[in-house]
Amino acid sequence: RKKIITGGMIPKTEACIFAVKNSCKKAHLVNGTIEHALLLEIFTDKGVGTQITKG
Repeated sequence: RKKIITGGMIPKTEACIFAVKNSCKKAHLVNGTIEHALLLEIFTDKGVGTQITKG
């Protein structure tokens, strides 16, 4: 089994998966240490985080 998601990212990723499975269209993992990260993730084409969607 590959360990692509490890440590403290596991509960964050699980929370995003739970949200998407339970009616959210998408969820984002965003680094809170980057200035304006949330705005950059949501309102730019590049983004600075990881978007999780139901596929």
